[in-house]
Amino acid sequence: EPAREANPQRSLSSNLGDVLDTLSETEDFLEATFMAATAINDQQQVNAIQRVVVQAQESLSLAKDTLTELRGPAQ
Repeated sequence: EPAREANPQRSLSSNLGDVLDTLSETEDFLEATFMAATAINDQQQVNAIQRVVVQAQESLSLAKDTLTELRGPAQ
């Protein structure tokens, strides 16, 4: 899916909402990757992939929290 471009005609809050939606979709992909890793036969590889996914999820969560704060109250 092509990246969404910010529309200067829309409010900052609306554009931040689009960014938050994209980050939520990325969280879903990370969760799928985490689950798919269990199909690997090498436990060391499973653990490594899952550690990377967890770190990425934590980073996304921080980014989402910051954007939500910047966005302000839902409209």
